[in-house]
Order: sequence, then C-alpha cells, then structure tokens
Amino acid sequence: MSRLCIAALAASLAALTGCAPSSVEGGSFDFGRLTGRWENIQDRSFRFEEWQRSGEQELKGRGYILESGDTTFIEFLRIAPDSAGVMTYYAQGGDPSNPEIIPFRMDRQSRERVEFVNPGHDFPTRIVYELNGTDSLVSFVEGPREEGVYRIDFQFVRDGR
Repeated sequence: MSRLCIAALAASLAALTGCAPSSVEGGSFDFGRLTGRWENIQDRSFRFEEWQRSGEQELKGRGYILESGDTTFIEFLRIAPDSAGVMTYYAQGGDPSNPEIIPFRMDRQSRERVEFVNPGHDFPTRIVYELNGTDSLVSFVEGPREEGVYRIDFQFVRDGR
C-alpha cells in the first residue's frame, strides 16, 4: 500500500511541476528565469522576446522583429501546463486572419535548458531555450526542410531596461 501512495505522490508532484512525461536531466528548468526583455541585434534587424509571469505556472510573452523602426514580425507566446499537466509552449502568429495557436510540449529539461516539440507541425518541430548565466539566452528552432533538418539560432542578451 505504501508503494502505491509513493507512486501517486510522485505522479502528483510531477504534474504540478510540469515535469511529466518529459525527460529531466540534472534538475528542473526554472521558467521564471525567462522573465524580462531579451534582445538579439543582427545587422539592421532587432529581434526581441519579452516574457512576464501571468500565473503561478504560466508565462506570457511576445517575440517580434524591428527593421528600420517597423515591426516586420510578431508572435504571441505562452508557456503553461496543458490539460495533462505537461508544460507547453503555445505560439500564435500576429496575423489576425490566422489565429491558430500551435502547441509544443516540453520534451526535455535541465536546470539551464528546456526543449519543446511538436512533431506534427511543419516548421519548426522543436524549440529550445538555454540560459547561460542570468543575462545570456541561446535559443533555436529547427525542423524538416527539403534539404534536411534546418535550424535557426538566436543569441539573446537581457535588456537592462
């Protein structure tokens, strides 16, 4: 009977922390460390991600690109447990004619890195965030293309504003 209670407690804890059924490697990712404004500057293009806590287990954010002062891309983001308790990254493009929200379920995590996957999506099928200290964030998206697996890397620094 005590083994059953321990198993039930472990399952409940995993669901509360968003760990199930993902692989945990060396600790759980602290999503609160993503909060704030992150910037990536390449040539004349400025890429930003902004995250804020909107609940005990939820972050809301947006990613956008500015070129010559104009917003050329925007997406609305959310990280929260899905109905099964698995932390999920939800992305919605900024085009009002296409309000589709695309979920990516957490697949792996460690203290510094979290990976989300959606093998049924065309591109990307995987989204990864890796924190390096408190002010550096490496992110990439990848998925299949005609030439094979294609990956786009982003190097962000925390905006001190």
